[in-house]
Amino acid sequence: MKNCKLRTFRYLLFIICSIPIFSHTGISISQTITTGSLVREMIDLSRLSEFPEPSYKSVQFSSYDRRSIHPDAPGWFANSDGFGREPIPGFEEVIKEPGEDNIGEYLMCDVKGPGAIVRLWTALINGEVRLYLDDLSQPIKAYPCSTGENSGPKTRKNDRKTPEGIYFVTRAYEEEELTPIYGVYAFPLDYPNPFDKMEGKKGYGIWFHGLNKPLRPNDSNGCIAMNNWDIADLAHYIRIGETPVVITQRLEIASSYRLDLEASLLKNLIGDWRKAWQSKEIERYMSHYHSSFRSEGKSWDPWKTHKAKLATLYEEIQVAIQDMWIFQNDGLAMALFYQHFKAPGFESFGKKRLYLRQNSTEWKIIGEFYREVSKKLWPVNTPAPEMPPEKKKVFTLYGQH
Repeated sequence: MKNCKLRTFRYLLFIICSIPIFSHTGISISQTITTGSLVREMIDLSRLSEFPEPSYKSVQFSSYDRRSIHPDAPGWFANSDGFGREPIPGFEEVIKEPGEDNIGEYLMCDVKGPGAIVRLWTALINGEVRLYLDDLSQPIKAYPCSTGENSGPKTRKNDRKTPEGIYFVTRAYEEEELTPIYGVYAFPLDYPNPFDKMEGKKGYGIWFHGLNKPLRPNDSNGCIAMNNWDIADLAHYIRIGETPVVITQRLEIASSYRLDLEASLLKNLIGDWRKAWQSKEIERYMSHYHSSFRSEGKSWDPWKTHKAKLATLYEEIQVAIQDMWIFQNDGLAMALFYQHFKAPGFESFGKKRLYLRQNSTEWKIIGEFYREVSKKLWPVNTPAPEMPPEKKKVFTLYGQH
């Protein structure tokens, strides 16, 4: 990253952006700084007593009210950090003054030198934040699209609405496989997902696809339609069954404290879910499942019976999980991770998705999906579950474990 600019549109309240800027001197190919190297450095306590090599510095830009200087000085409780309202502006430049609609454009920061944006935090956002690299005139990635003719989330077949939620691409179609109305690419989504089915939502055939006509707002039957050149570019970033697609009317950038807290709650729950299954404590294991849970055609009671049979069949169970990603949207969450299951005579590697719903302060699993993958794809540096040789037996089982 040679140059980085962050621009804001509309009204923004309290934004912080942190960017490490790397020195140009002394960097060889073997010393390249990456997101991975920065993450490893964050958890290496020994690095706290050492200067970074190659050297870099961290810079921070904030919209805080500049009158808040000292507890004993006037203005300590000043809190007019909503761009355009504070007497001492918290931004570098006004690119466009707010009009009658109160929409303005402001330059938050302009940083030169190679680096990485490691955190963007806001207490509330009602507008857009755009990132420009190397003095580009356009943001890195932003695609216009068209959604359903009718507003609101999809609930039934032929309502010409676009669903909202967390989805996955199920396959890809190229131009020669499509009728002209779908353009050069089409990517079906797994609507309805377990959340949708639990709420009784109906319909099918929701796709990302191109067009054979000009793009117009709210001009689809419920699909997400894009210009052909945009969907051709987007196609490079899509991995079938692995790339999550979050569809929502409003994107909120939450505080890091809130995100860390919610992620910690979910990770602790999934950790206890794993331990309960590994120790074959079926009651404790099933306590993490919602009464409306469904998976592989099984509801809560048949699922409990299925798991109890497996617990009886296997003398010992080992479960390892790795590379967990958590996505949240409107009181719903999805955890995506690799799972390695091992028992006497049986072993499987796969990608698992847990779909969770929040009831008051508790999260419960309402859906579960598992897809086996090659052992070669299992993340490196992950300890595989060990099984004593004397407990090895031979079983052939199908379905989720």
